[in-house]
Amino acid sequence: MSLNQTSIQVELEFFAILKDLLSHSFSVSFDQPISIKELKHYLIKKFPQAEEVLIYSRFSTETTILNDEAIIDKNSKIYVLPPSSGG
Repeated sequence: MSLNQTSIQVELEFFAILKDLLSHSFSVSFDQPISIKELKHYLIKKFPQAEEVLIYSRFSTETTILNDEAIIDKNSKIYVLPPSSGG
């Protein structure tokens, strides 16, 4: 077992109003696995101007919507989907 710990790279892609408030995408690294709930809190702290949207946003992989307890434990691309309305 190696004592060298590699970081987890998370590429985030934002849509709709979040793309306007933040940017289209960026990457962040973490030293240990992180839950979606922790990732959401990290983003709110880093981007307080987007808090009202982020707290209601959904997070997903390319194929799966992730709940707050889902753990990111490997390099991943995560999509951040703001709430939407329809009619």
